[in-house]
Amino acid sequence: MAGARRLANEVRAGLEQDPQEAPKKVANQDSSPLLEMWMGKPVGTHVREFGAIFGTIGFTVCAFKLYRGSVQTAEIWGAFGAVFALLGYFAPRVLLPV
Repeated sequence: MAGARRLANEVRAGLEQDPQEAPKKVANQDSSPLLEMWMGKPVGTHVREFGAIFGTIGFTVCAFKLYRGSVQTAEIWGAFGAVFALLGYFAPRVLLPV
């Protein structure tokens, strides 16, 4: 008897919903994972900050290598810093899985 009552309540609750309501919810959901909120900020902001931090690390090591006189290694670290900084700002979706 209790199972039949629960089934009746589930059916009754399902009939009260408007059938047009479900597709609207799916259509209005954000399709970009960068717009999801995480720790009070969108994920895209976190990815941009990640790119900026690693870009800064790369440029710092580049400056240190230039100071020490190793130009070829400094070019590699400078390219590393530039790639992370530019990808983080202009193409954050590329860095999202990182």
